[in-house]
Amino acid sequence: MPSLAGFRLPAWALRRPAQLLVVALITAGATAVVAQPSHAHGYECSIDNSDDSNTVRSSARAAAATLPAHPRSAMERKEEYITNDFASRNMYFSGAYIAAVVDLAEDYGFVWDCQSHSFKLWDDWPPYARMAAPTSDRTLSSSITARWTGSDLGHGIASAAVRVRTAAFNGTYGAWQYPAAWQRTTAASVSPDNNYGAWNYPWEQTFAGSTTLNGARPGSTYCFSVRATDKAGGTSAWSPQDCITRALDDRSLTGRRWQRLSGSSYYNSTISQTTSKGATLKRTGVQARRIGLIATKRPGGGRVAVYLNGTLLTTVNLNASTTRPRAYFLVMSSPSLQTGTVTLKATTSGKKVQIDGLDIAREP
Repeated sequence: MPSLAGFRLPAWALRRPAQLLVVALITAGATAVVAQPSHAHGYECSIDNSDDSNTVRSSARAAAATLPAHPRSAMERKEEYITNDFASRNMYFSGAYIAAVVDLAEDYGFVWDCQSHSFKLWDDWPPYARMAAPTSDRTLSSSITARWTGSDLGHGIASAAVRVRTAAFNGTYGAWQYPAAWQRTTAASVSPDNNYGAWNYPWEQTFAGSTTLNGARPGSTYCFSVRATDKAGGTSAWSPQDCITRALDDRSLTGRRWQRLSGSSYYNSTISQTTSKGATLKRTGVQARRIGLIATKRPGGGRVAVYLNGTLLTTVNLNASTTRPRAYFLVMSSPSLQTGTVTLKATTSGKKVQIDGLDIAREP
């Protein structure tokens, strides 16, 4: 049996413990069979090192040359390393060489088909998808755009599905809904993923798409989630949810000594105004992890205190050098759900306090 003294295994073998013994047996001159892993596409086969013909060796090189451009250049550099490493020790056996090439091909998503002496693309990786929008956690609009993005290594993305669930400011989340128009949507854009430099997979695609929810209700939180399916039938898990809340309008608050005004610069074209110290507005039945105030900042503006169940959360100063309608003030962000009554109380006299809405969200 030939000695293995001084033999240095290539780096790829050290990363593949299961094939280490096979290579050692081949390089030692033993008769060995290299079995390919079993893949869903059925290309598993074996390579016997007794086949030392130039035909098989040439076929392996020719098949490797058909790989896409980027992996081919990277793979050929690896092939050259293995060839030189084996040849320098007079260990250039075709079985060992082909086993090494096949092993490298697997790193790029291919498997060697012994029957056709060619590489076949297999795809055991599901795609990856995530929500990219809404990018804000709050809105005053009745239209919400949900965007998704992700990537797929292998056959490419076939479709994506988006789901949504909703909770009113005074209720819990309903079940996930799957609007028919949001299922099996195709990607709006597909492009190669160039994040790997010389080791790039040109058949790894990034993809993106979007859908729109119309008729968002004031005081409701909407959460979106996406999953993708590739052309090989692999499906990703549902992504983490991305949530956004449309604010309650001031008309949903009850109180006395407030004027109900209207104007195009206000949220939903309405606003509640007072100059009376102690005037209050209330909203009962709140279930929230986040509370925000929408109000007008203006020269000579007054101050308003915000309470939850009688406990002061903060006092907001609405005085400013210029008028700014629909200004947002974060009042509370809590790790746990808070319930009860929100009260707004003017703390100044003779100064305008203009309340435009409340942001009551189930997500912080």
